[in-house]
Amino acid sequence: MKIDIVVSSNTLETVMRLYASFSVLTKFDINFSVLLFGQKNNFNPPKRLPNNLRIFQSNACWLPIDESRNRCQKQLQHLMRTRNSIGMVLDDDKEWCYSQKSFIALMEQVHFNQIDMGFFCILKDAPIPEEYTRTSPMLDILLALYQHYPAQVSPELALYARGIRCTPPCSKTEHEAHHDFYSFNKSHFIPSSITKEALSENSLHWLKSIECGKASIRPLKKTESIKPATGRERGGATLILTPEILDYPNIAFTIPATTPHHENIVSRRSDMIMAMCCQRKGYQLAVLPSVFQHNRIAYPAKKEPNKLLGDMMGYALVNTLEHKAELTLDKNDFDYFYQTLQQRCHKTNNIICSAINISELLLENSHPLTPRQQPSIKKTLESIRAHSVQASMQLYLPSQTALKIEFNHVIERISETFNRVPPHPKPITKQCVGHA
Repeated sequence: MKIDIVVSSNTLETVMRLYASFSVLTKFDINFSVLLFGQKNNFNPPKRLPNNLRIFQSNACWLPIDESRNRCQKQLQHLMRTRNSIGMVLDDDKEWCYSQKSFIALMEQVHFNQIDMGFFCILKDAPIPEEYTRTSPMLDILLALYQHYPAQVSPELALYARGIRCTPPCSKTEHEAHHDFYSFNKSHFIPSSITKEALSENSLHWLKSIECGKASIRPLKKTESIKPATGRERGGATLILTPEILDYPNIAFTIPATTPHHENIVSRRSDMIMAMCCQRKGYQLAVLPSVFQHNRIAYPAKKEPNKLLGDMMGYALVNTLEHKAELTLDKNDFDYFYQTLQQRCHKTNNIICSAINISELLLENSHPLTPRQQPSIKKTLESIRAHSVQASMQLYLPSQTALKIEFNHVIERISETFNRVPPHPKPITKQCVGHA
């Protein structure tokens, strides 16, 4: 079986790590095509690259994610039609972690269910903004401190801990345990179980992971079955079986910078817009087992200062589209979009402010933990607090006028795409379920 993989990245070294992880798939004819961005004008690609890896484009500028994905989709569609292959669109910070035998069985299930596009679930680091990965695990540590060292913590920490209403876990909330937007609720909080020994041995490791948004106390839940997709899955690890589906572009909107010292704000989740268009046109979408793990790359803050705002705007746009029976928005839908965006911003700011408060309480009460690690623990907590303060200061919405102008532009693009691109030639109604 032939597989064509497209990936965009700002470093070839990152792509090579992803490339190397596919070495277990010896029975597949795999080709990598790479889009590089953020390169210097005098960038010269290495003279020696593997025969099945090529750079199809190199750009000096830093590309918005919707633009890089659209360029990758166009390249992949060409390759799939030329080589009669299946395809994958991948983020560069992924790593293959699935056996060849299991993948062969999975592909048999995928073909049996006549799936057109599948979204691989991810293990390890959550593929969400770092600001949504810190507050709940820090609260887990705070509650464990209060539980195991009640006589040594300050009255302020004890008061905060007593104000949290904890509830036992249930299956409904397990899959969102890693995401603060869904898991952090002071009146209904499901804490992680942390022993006294684990608290002492792992606190520094957990805090360092929390600092950069990597997996810590609340891991992603492993998925082992094939399920129908909702259209809201993130597209950082996407399997393509039908090349026609790549006619649907990723669509985002851009709020221009107000001064030369600021960056444009580009909405994220453009892959969800693409998926929703495909689903409404009769294509079969599915959620697939976890074959990749996510190794979060800490990009310099100056490169993506508005990533969180962009994610919230993308969330509001997806919600606005989802509540419509058809993907035909009009200008009256802006009020729903703006209200959703305001609510998301308000709750996100509460989460970030809680992260600031908890980090301050942990700074004052870290002494029961391993004494020799105290300097590192305090330094890491100070960094988490500083990052959270900066995120809160940057969390201001663009003007309603600017948002409305771009919203109207985007809905025109979505409507034009939806009307221009033909539906699935033979819509499938079969329910896709099964175990890999």
